[in-house]
Amino acid sequence: MSKLKYLLLSITFVPIIALGQNVFFSKQKVLDDIAYLQSKLIDQHPNIHIYSSKEEFSDFFENITIQDSLTELEVYNLITTSNEVIKDGHTLFYPSRKWMKNNNLNGLFIPLQPFWDGSRLYVSKNYSLSDELLIGAEIVSINGIESSMLIQSMLKR
Repeated sequence: MSKLKYLLLSITFVPIIALGQNVFFSKQKVLDDIAYLQSKLIDQHPNIHIYSSKEEFSDFFENITIQDSLTELEVYNLITTSNEVIKDGHTLFYPSRKWMKNNNLNGLFIPLQPFWDGSRLYVSKNYSLSDELLIGAEIVSINGIESSMLIQSMLKR
């Protein structure tokens, strides 16, 4: 899957607002889940080392550090960074059904379809009720985060 398609797929799931009632996971629980994810990827993913060496893959998981407990969104963001070392474009991670349902019911996803031309981000479709999002307008930032930072974050995931 090309980086552009991956970016557009990923950015659709970037929430603008965090959940109102966050569930927190302990540092140890998150580390246990990451170790489980690593073992399942090694056991069940076809050609897990096709784009990254065994050392790069191991180093990625060994160098994950967590300061304290994390919210579900923070855990999801942490886990999805493993795509940076997997690099196959086919491995996808989804938030929980409960989290997705909350976002779908409360309109917490960005109300537009972005287009990335390789350097800049633009509005491709407007899904909001507002006519302020003009098709073709450049997206300079979202919630104070520059588009270049958003793009880099999406490409990692």
